[in-house]
Parts: sequence; C-alpha cells; structure tokens
Amino acid sequence: MNIDYLKEFVVLADNGSFSGAAEVLFLSQSSLSKHIKALEQELDVLLFRRTTRCLELTEEGEVFLSYARRISRLQYEYQTALYHSRQKKSSTLTIGSIPVMAQYGITDTILLFHQSNSSFHVNVLEEESTVLKQMLRNGQCELAFIREGQETEPDFVHIPFAADRLAAVCSSASCFGEEKQLLLSSLKKEKLLLLNEGTLLYSLCISACEEAGFTPNVSYTSHRIENIIDLVSKNMGTALLMQKQASYYARNSDIRIIPIHPELETHIDLCYLKGHTLSPIARHFVSCVYLSGEQGNHDIPAPARNYTTKV
Repeated sequence: MNIDYLKEFVVLADNGSFSGAAEVLFLSQSSLSKHIKALEQELDVLLFRRTTRCLELTEEGEVFLSYARRISRLQYEYQTALYHSRQKKSSTLTIGSIPVMAQYGITDTILLFHQSNSSFHVNVLEEESTVLKQMLRNGQCELAFIREGQETEPDFVHIPFAADRLAAVCSSASCFGEEKQLLLSSLKKEKLLLLNEGTLLYSLCISACEEAGFTPNVSYTSHRIENIIDLVSKNMGTALLMQKQASYYARNSDIRIIPIHPELETHIDLCYLKGHTLSPIARHFVSCVYLSGEQGNHDIPAPARNYTTKV
C-alpha cells in the first residue's frame, strides 16, 4: 500500500473537494482521483460516494479515516526525524497571521510544529487580513492565517482552520443582560463599540447593521479587544465582536456574550498563493496543520468536517 495515498485520502476527506484537495497536495485532480480509486481497490471498499453534486464519505470511509490519520501522522513523524537528522543548517519559515492567534489555536499549532522541527525557525508577522493578503501576493510570507467572510479570494488556496460567529458583548447590568440571542436590529439605538475602521470585522459589522435596516451609532473604536471589553463592563455601550475573541478576553469580566441573529460567521483559513511552489518547510507546515486536526489543537469549522460537500 502506498502510504502517500492515505495522506491524500485524509486531505480529501477534510477538504471535501477534489479540486481543493489537489491544490493542497500539489497534484492534478485526475492523479488524485486515480490514487483514491487505487486505494479503494486495494482495500476492497468504497471510501466515497460520488455524485455530480457532492462527495460523501461512506460508512467504511468514516471507519478508515481515523486509521489513515494515525498512519499519516506516523509517516509525518518519521519523515520529520529523517529530515532533521541530515539537515545541516536552520531554515526559516515566514508566516503571516491575524493578531488574535491564541483564541483560535494558531499559537498551539506553531508550538506543535516547533516542538517536532527543531531545525526550523518560524517567523510570524501579525497584520490584519487585508494586509496579509497583499503580503502573500508580494512574497513577504509564504503562508498566512487569514480571516474571511462569506467571500474568499480566488487567487489563494484556502485550508479551513477555525470558525467564529458575531456576538453582542454587553454588561450584565444592561437591558440585554438576560437575553439568550439578540436580533441585530435591536441594537439600532445602542452605542456600539467596534474594532478599528479598516479591519475586516469593522466592515462586516457596518454592512450587517445596514442590511438589518439601520446605520450603527459607533461611539468607540480600538484595535485592542481588551480595552473594548473593559469599556463594555463599565456600561459605555455594547460591543460587536466575534464570540471566541470576546470569550478569551472576558474570562474575568462581568459581561454577557450573546449570539447575534441573523448569524454572521467568519472563517480563519491557512492560505497561500495559487501557482506558488511552496518551500519544503512550508509544505511541512501545511502537513502539520492537516495531520494535527485530530489532536484537538484547533477548532475545525463544521464545513471542513461535513462530508457532504460540493465536489
């Protein structure tokens, strides 16, 4: 059995798309399809149900996935050990990332990579998503953890990493303190605290409010979430933040974090430029991200674990 085919199976199962998985694996779609069929023939089972609309793991595919992950992880570990045994000098990987790293397990992933790759040095550049996209295009970094809304950039390969949703953050003493969910339109008379203008979240919040039928009354903006949380706790107004962001900074604050309806979700993807040949260290990092998914080091969004997805 070709062990590389097992990794390809894992990536395809997580990605849910032959085209997307082929980009990550630097293969043609036809080659990936042939490899999966060869694996199915050797195992004498059907791993995926293929239709014109979706790609879905079979029951046997779901059973096999956990074993394929473990074998692929072992392959990654021995390849790592052999690589470092012959590596004579340190290599550097430059990664871009949104500033909120710990909340989404990005720092945990970098730590995991560093622990098993002692001869690699990781240089992280923190910027907003719009800046990171330009940095990727300009070659200032090879990979970047970028926050995306509903639309994604077509010139990037996107590897799903985490997801978050918009929430209202208010003082427990506010009139919303007992609510379980808030209509966004109910905030039309509130003083709103947002992240700085120019950030993706600022533009998403403004657009969402306008779609809900009102122009938001923005009384304060800041690039530091902890300052926004502190002002909310002192009844300066209501903040619109992503739920995991707010939860991370508000652990010791007397505030409420209330999901917003209609739901507005963003995704954090590990991205790189299409057509760019990644360096060996960058490809190794991508493998680490995929193969660490089952270890619980980051929160894979539901679409990446939903095996009924578009081909």
